[in-house]
Amino acid sequence: MRCLTVQPVCRNLTYLSGHGSRDLVTEVCNGRPPVWSNLGRAWCVQPSTAADVIALAELRRFRVMVLPQDDPLPAARGALF
Repeated sequence: MRCLTVQPVCRNLTYLSGHGSRDLVTEVCNGRPPVWSNLGRAWCVQPSTAADVIALAELRRFRVMVLPQDDPLPAARGALF
């Protein structure tokens, strides 16, 4: 089963990651490719787009994991790996 990981960063940014997440975002955004974040190692989208991607993922039987907003950028603390 494929898994979509959703991590809200702030009120204007949400990270999406997981196998097939790029295809889901591209489909929701009418063919427009998403922006990759090296720091978050995930696709960057707006929260409204993330909600649409979550709905599409659940429709396609992805397992959706929503992470807390506690520590969105472990790389900023120096914990890259």
